[in-house]
Amino acid sequence: MEHIDQVEQTGETGKKSMVQPAFYYGVLTAIGLVLLTLVIYFANLMNETWVSWIGYLILIAGVVIGTKAYRDEIRGGFIPYGTALGFGTLTIFFAAVISAVFTFVFYKFIAPDALGQLKIAAEMRALEA
Repeated sequence: MEHIDQVEQTGETGKKSMVQPAFYYGVLTAIGLVLLTLVIYFANLMNETWVSWIGYLILIAGVVIGTKAYRDEIRGGFIPYGTALGFGTLTIFFAAVISAVFTFVFYKFIAPDALGQLKIAAEMRALEA
């Protein structure tokens, strides 16, 4: 009982933080999304709507693989739902921040013309509907 009271006072539970593994898998997920963006751009597939689904698959795979690895390697094979949800959310947060920075750099410096092409394609699809 004393140990529990001491843990509540210090906030130490002996469990490793989920931030470092979530950051690791968030970075891996972001790298996958960045590579997908570059492949889509250089293969001239930016106007194809079906390729956006690949990004969702990469995001889901990153969260599932990361959460499973966190559960097995750090949590000893068991993870409560709330912890898994928090880990997945944190992983997506890190992936989103890195992807947002890349997206800004991509459209600002690497391919400033791509945004205009996407706008024209969206206007054409709107007129066709």
